[in-house]
Amino acid sequence: MLFRSLAPPTTTTTDPQLSVAAEADIPSQLWQTRRSSSNPGLFSFCTLAQGTGLCLDVYGNDETRPYFAAAGNYYGQQWTIIDGHDGTWSLANNYSGPDMLGVVPDGSGKLCLGPKQEESKTQRWMFGKVRPVTEAGF
Repeated sequence: MLFRSLAPPTTTTTDPQLSVAAEADIPSQLWQTRRSSSNPGLFSFCTLAQGTGLCLDVYGNDETRPYFAAAGNYYGQQWTIIDGHDGTWSLANNYSGPDMLGVVPDGSGKLCLGPKQEESKTQRWMFGKVRPVTEAGF
């Protein structure tokens, strides 16, 4: 299934930053979660626009900054989706560790990983099915 959420960068800059964008029915906002083949319970994320060749990752020298990298069996591309038991979910990165969660700091619009804060609404995500995947190779 495809999900709609963050908008990945549309340019090929050397330092792309993911950001929150107004909802639109465009390939860059259609995401797929893919189960890890090596670590049960973990997932990778890719977008329809960038295909399965790029996955959401974190920098090795800055585990707070997600970006898209060539897909592989890397810790930085494996994510835990944590049920908030209220219709929301938190995202923890396998490389960054369970005490760092995906967050969009108030007013910034930019995705990063920050220290886990139990009551923070900026660390909660909602997933919704958009449609089945019908694109070849995806």
